[in-house]
Amino acid sequence: MKIIFLYFIYKMKKAAYLLIILFSNLLYSQNKSIDSLKTFNYKDLKNKFYTYYDNDKAIESKSIAKYYLKKARKEKNNGEVAEGYILIHLNENFPNALKYLDSLSLLSKNKQTSISAAKIYTLKGNLYYKYDNLKASLNNYILGLKYARIQNNQALIDANNINIAYLNCYMGKNEDAAKTFRHYLYNVKNSEFDRNQMRVNLINCYIEINKLDSADVLIQEGLNSQFAHKNKYSINQYLYLSGRLILNKKSIKMP
Repeated sequence: MKIIFLYFIYKMKKAAYLLIILFSNLLYSQNKSIDSLKTFNYKDLKNKFYTYYDNDKAIESKSIAKYYLKKARKEKNNGEVAEGYILIHLNENFPNALKYLDSLSLLSKNKQTSISAAKIYTLKGNLYYKYDNLKASLNNYILGLKYARIQNNQALIDANNINIAYLNCYMGKNEDAAKTFRHYLYNVKNSEFDRNQMRVNLINCYIEINKLDSADVLIQEGLNSQFAHKNKYSINQYLYLSGRLILNKKSIKMP
């Protein structure tokens, strides 16, 4: 019995020793990672952050955002502190993310950053949308649009118009949403990706409001587009919309 007990103590000590080694290695790798970030300027850090964030690497992007904000605070660089708030809020839960955006708003009010009220309201709209508070999201997008127009910031005017259209579509206001999507599809120069998204959303709206012939024209246009030929997911989107269209036509014909 004594031998078994001593053997058990030996195994426990060995396990504890291995845990200490693993924890030490983890701390070493984290410190090494932070040390490597010291060689980057703010622009490089931001680029590195979005490379990780856009590829769903939350741990890495969060680590960079924390370092970015710490560096900016240490250097008392309020402009970069503001940018740090934007980066760090993206990986936080709702209460913490909102606190960072409120801190950003305070810097803006005190003229300590060039980040505009329009952008802050747009970011808050995105945050509320992420956590399914559609009413608060819409209110912030409307304020973002208001200040973007005052500041004549076309990029934010476009962003908020489109965000409001997405929400209108989601809330069943498809006629209002369709007007916006049609405008940006035909009257604004967009990237191939954005143009495709406008077309898909406009088709959805047209199906919902029974403008089925218009939806059919856009589906065929989408299926024949260069973007769809290069993107299998996009082709499947249009085939799905085509199926919805056929079902709606049949339901209308039924007595």
